[in-house]
Amino acid sequence: MKFYGKTPRNHLLTTELMELVRKYPDLFMALANIFDKYKKQSEAVNWRQIERYIRSPRLSLPEIVCNQAKELMQKVYDASEDEFIDIRSQFLEEVIDYFGPFTPKFISKAKYREPLIMDQDEVVGKTDARCDVVFYHEDKVTLEMIECKANLKTFVTKSLDLLDPKFNRGNKKKIDYLCEVHRYLCENYAEPFVYIAFYNKNLEVTQERENVKRWGKDFLRFLDSVSIYNIVVKRSSINL
Repeated sequence: MKFYGKTPRNHLLTTELMELVRKYPDLFMALANIFDKYKKQSEAVNWRQIERYIRSPRLSLPEIVCNQAKELMQKVYDASEDEFIDIRSQFLEEVIDYFGPFTPKFISKAKYREPLIMDQDEVVGKTDARCDVVFYHEDKVTLEMIECKANLKTFVTKSLDLLDPKFNRGNKKKIDYLCEVHRYLCENYAEPFVYIAFYNKNLEVTQERENVKRWGKDFLRFLDSVSIYNIVVKRSSINL
């Protein structure tokens, strides 16, 4: 198979947040909590609450890092609505890209952003949809696909069936794509690990998890902020 990925064009604030998280991985948990709590730029942000997230004793971040993080987040929430949406989603994708893969014992030789996957002359997935981050080892070894959604609840709508005309078309197209790639790889190579990564915590998405099972899409695994954080910290300690 061949992969034709894209080069992401990130907002400057996304880049600055990632620079901090690379140096201080514990900061990810604070930022994930903030992006989960305040999902819209237009929301009334409680800065005392944000300070508590950043200065959590569990994270033990240096004072200078706490100040830098707060300053950056103030800029993020002061940005335009479109910029805020971009930064919030880009940051999650960058974390997944930098610290992945997330499957235990899986080692990747390459990673791609929103790749077109080709098998000889055939487009794998059959549509123009793409998965945000793909980690690859080799054809006969499973690969890892991670679709990033800042808020899982807007992607996996708990009260709707996939065939319901009210289901968001873009989301359905992406789910159909992941299903088709999963089917193709299972039949021709090896079953891939397919994840949906998000800022929510697992306890908050119990109904969404049940909905995925009801659809018969059990292969779609959930990667919540705590699970991501655990891998981020573990990988960072190994690289010390």
